[in-house]
Amino acid sequence: GEVETSLSPFRLSVDAEAPVIFMENLNLQLTFDDIIKNIEVPCDGGMRELYYSYDVETDTAGWIHTGADGWEDQWHQSDEQSSSPVTSWKCGDDGNGDDSNHLDARLISPPLQLYPFSQLSIMHRIEAEVHSSNPDSAYDGGIVEISLDDGESWSELIPVGAGYNSWFRWFSGDNPATHPFVPGTPCFSGSFDWREDIFDLAACADSLVLLRFRFGSDDGVAREGWFLDDIALYGAVPLIPLS
Repeated sequence: GEVETSLSPFRLSVDAEAPVIFMENLNLQLTFDDIIKNIEVPCDGGMRELYYSYDVETDTAGWIHTGADGWEDQWHQSDEQSSSPVTSWKCGDDGNGDDSNHLDARLISPPLQLYPFSQLSIMHRIEAEVHSSNPDSAYDGGIVEISLDDGESWSELIPVGAGYNSWFRWFSGDNPATHPFVPGTPCFSGSFDWREDIFDLAACADSLVLLRFRFGSDDGVAREGWFLDDIALYGAVPLIPLS
C-alpha cells in the first residue's frame, strides 16, 4: 500500500518474520504522467537446501526398474553417456543401438520423505521418435510421475517453465498408435542434449512418496532412448528432522 516517487531502480526488503521460503505475487501500480500500468510480478524468496542426491555412480541405492505387464523394460546403469561424472540410468540398448519396441519401462525410486517447498531436479537427455512433420507429437518418449500411496496410483508431474516438449500421438498412419500411454499425454521426446528440468513438489510436502521415470515406445521406428542422471531434492529442511 505504500507509494514512492523515483526515477531510479528500487529495492524491496523482506521482513525477518517471512517464511523460510515464500512464493507470492508482488502487485505494482506504476504511474507516469497520465499513464497508469498495473503489473503482477512473481516474488519467490528464501533458499532451498539439498536434502537428497543420487548421482548414479555407486549402486542402485534402492532404485528398482520393471516393465508393465506385457511390455518390455530396458532401464539399466550405463557408462555410455552421463551428466557427471561417468554413469547414468539409460532406457535403451545395452550398447550404442536403439531402444526396443513395445516398451513400458518404469524406473522407481526408494521411498522419499518430502519437506515443505520441495523441488525435484534431474539432468537428462533423450533421443526418441517423433512424427516426421509434427515434431511436437511423439511415438516414443518419457514422463515423470509421483505416488503418495506406495505405488497404488500415480500422477504425472509437469516440469516448471516450458513444461514437456511433446505429447503422445493418437494415430500411426491410419491405425491407433501402439505406445502404452493415453493419447495426448505430455512427454519428453524428440532430441535434446543434457539439460536440467525441475518439478514443483510443494503440494506433496511432509509426504512419503515414490518417484517414477516411465519410458514408452510403439512398435515402429526406434531411437537411442532416455538417459537420466543427478537426481536431487531441494526444500525447506526443518531444524529437527521429521521422524
